[in-house]
Amino acid sequence: MLLGIFSSLGLQLSGSIGRAAQQQQQSAAQQHWLALQLQRDAGLLIRQGALLAVDCSNHEQRHQGLAELQALWQQAGSLESAEMFPTERQLEIADGLLELRVRAGELQRQREFSLQGLGACIDELG
Repeated sequence: MLLGIFSSLGLQLSGSIGRAAQQQQQSAAQQHWLALQLQRDAGLLIRQGALLAVDCSNHEQRHQGLAELQALWQQAGSLESAEMFPTERQLEIADGLLELRVRAGELQRQREFSLQGLGACIDELG
Protein backbone atom coordinates (compact mmCIF):
# COMPACT_ATOMS: atom_id res chain seq x y z
CA MET A 1 0.00 0.00 0.00
CA LEU A 2 2.83 2.39 0.84
CA LEU A 3 4.41 1.59 -2.51
CA GLY A 4 1.17 2.62 -4.24
CA ILE A 5 1.04 5.92 -2.35
CA PHE A 6 4.67 6.76 -3.14
CA SER A 7 4.17 5.76 -6.76
CA SER A 8 1.11 8.00 -7.03
CA LEU A 9 2.93 10.93 -5.42
CA GLY A 10 5.89 10.39 -7.74
CA LEU A 11 3.62 10.53 -10.80
CA GLN A 12 1.93 13.71 -9.55
CA LEU A 13 5.30 15.34 -8.90
CA SER A 14 6.58 14.27 -12.31
CA GLY A 15 3.46 15.74 -13.98
CA SER A 16 3.87 19.02 -12.10
CA ILE A 17 7.51 19.29 -13.12
CA GLY A 18 6.58 18.56 -16.75
CA ARG A 19 3.87 21.25 -16.78
CA ALA A 20 6.22 23.79 -15.18
CA ALA A 21 8.90 23.03 -17.78
CA GLN A 22 6.35 23.38 -20.59
CA GLN A 23 5.16 26.74 -19.23
CA GLN A 24 8.74 27.94 -18.93
CA GLN A 25 9.46 26.86 -22.51
CA GLN A 26 6.37 28.69 -23.81
CA SER A 27 7.31 31.83 -21.87
CA ALA A 28 10.81 31.70 -23.36
CA ALA A 29 9.32 31.33 -26.85
CA GLN A 30 7.06 34.33 -26.25
CA GLN A 31 9.98 36.43 -24.98
CA HIS A 32 12.01 35.44 -28.05
CA TRP A 33 9.18 36.38 -30.44
CA LEU A 34 8.66 39.71 -28.65
CA ALA A 35 12.34 40.59 -28.91
CA LEU A 36 12.55 39.65 -32.60
CA GLN A 37 9.34 41.44 -33.55
CA LEU A 38 10.27 44.59 -31.64
CA GLN A 39 13.76 44.60 -33.17
CA ARG A 40 12.37 44.10 -36.68
CA ASP A 41 9.69 46.78 -36.34
CA ALA A 42 12.11 49.26 -34.77
CA GLY A 43 14.64 48.61 -37.55
CA LEU A 44 11.97 49.20 -40.19
CA LEU A 45 10.89 52.49 -38.60
CA ILE A 46 14.49 53.66 -38.19
CA ARG A 47 15.42 52.87 -41.82
CA GLN A 48 12.26 54.38 -43.29
CA GLY A 49 12.31 57.40 -40.97
CA ALA A 50 15.83 58.26 -42.10
CA LEU A 51 14.56 58.39 -45.69
CA LEU A 52 11.86 60.95 -44.91
CA ALA A 53 12.36 64.69 -45.25
CA VAL A 54 9.75 66.32 -43.03
CA ASP A 55 9.54 69.92 -41.86
CA CYS A 56 8.79 68.98 -38.26
CA SER A 57 7.84 72.55 -37.36
CA ASN A 58 4.83 72.12 -39.70
CA HIS A 59 2.08 70.18 -37.88
CA GLU A 60 0.51 68.86 -41.10
CA GLN A 61 3.81 67.59 -42.52
CA ARG A 62 4.68 66.06 -39.17
CA HIS A 63 1.39 64.14 -39.04
CA GLN A 64 1.77 63.09 -42.68
CA GLY A 65 5.26 61.71 -41.97
CA LEU A 66 3.99 59.72 -38.98
CA ALA A 67 1.07 58.37 -41.04
CA GLU A 68 3.44 57.35 -43.85
CA LEU A 69 5.62 55.42 -41.42
CA GLN A 70 2.55 53.78 -39.92
CA ALA A 71 1.37 52.66 -43.38
CA LEU A 72 4.79 51.21 -44.24
CA TRP A 73 4.83 49.37 -40.91
CA GLN A 74 1.38 47.86 -41.60
CA GLN A 75 2.50 46.61 -45.01
CA ALA A 76 5.46 44.80 -43.45
CA GLY A 77 3.21 42.44 -41.48
CA SER A 78 4.11 40.31 -38.50
CA LEU A 79 6.68 37.60 -37.92
CA GLU A 80 5.23 34.11 -37.63
CA SER A 81 5.64 32.47 -34.25
CA ALA A 82 6.92 28.89 -34.13
CA GLU A 83 4.75 28.15 -31.10
CA MET A 84 0.99 28.46 -30.98
CA PHE A 85 0.29 31.52 -28.84
CA PRO A 86 -1.66 34.68 -29.65
CA THR A 87 0.40 37.59 -30.95
CA GLU A 88 -0.52 41.20 -31.61
CA ARG A 89 1.20 44.32 -32.93
CA GLN A 90 0.03 47.91 -32.78
CA LEU A 91 1.52 51.15 -34.00
CA GLU A 92 -0.46 54.22 -33.02
CA ILE A 93 0.13 57.91 -33.49
CA ALA A 94 -0.23 59.72 -30.17
CA ASP A 95 1.06 63.12 -29.09
CA GLY A 96 3.32 63.45 -32.13
CA LEU A 97 4.94 60.06 -31.50
CA LEU A 98 4.66 56.57 -32.90
CA GLU A 99 3.81 54.15 -30.08
CA LEU A 100 4.80 50.58 -30.96
CA ARG A 101 3.34 47.72 -28.90
CA VAL A 102 3.91 44.02 -29.40
CA ARG A 103 2.17 41.31 -27.39
CA ALA A 104 2.64 37.55 -27.14
CA GLY A 105 0.24 35.77 -24.82
CA GLU A 106 0.28 37.74 -21.58
CA LEU A 107 3.64 39.41 -22.26
CA GLN A 108 3.91 42.87 -23.79
CA ARG A 109 6.64 45.32 -24.76
CA GLN A 110 6.43 48.82 -26.14
CA ARG A 111 8.61 51.55 -27.54
CA GLU A 112 8.06 55.13 -28.70
CA PHE A 113 9.58 56.86 -31.71
CA SER A 114 9.69 60.52 -32.67
CA LEU A 115 10.41 61.92 -36.11
CA GLN A 116 13.37 63.78 -34.61
CA GLY A 117 14.76 60.57 -33.15
CA LEU A 118 14.36 58.83 -36.50
CA GLY A 119 16.28 61.60 -38.30
CA ALA A 120 13.30 62.56 -40.46
CA CYS A 121 13.22 66.30 -39.65
CA ILE A 122 14.82 68.48 -42.32
CA ASP A 123 14.61 71.62 -40.16
CA GLU A 124 17.13 70.02 -37.77
CA LEU A 125 19.65 68.87 -40.38
CA GLY A 126 21.21 72.22 -41.17
